Amino acid sequence: MLSVIGSENAMLSPPENSTLKSVTVTALTADQGLSVTKDYRTPLKIPVMMGS
Repeated sequence: MLSVIGSENAMLSPPENSTLKSVTVTALTADQGLSVTKDYRTPLKIPVMMGS
């Protein structure tokens, strides 16, 4: 599990050939909590033009 505080952020990537289906983010404050689950999507591969 990874923890960040305030305006910190983190970039995470699953291992190669992972069967990851969803990602859950949980935020906790002193008096309440929030949990969000989203489907995981693999980023699109965009072809790169050589020399540009």
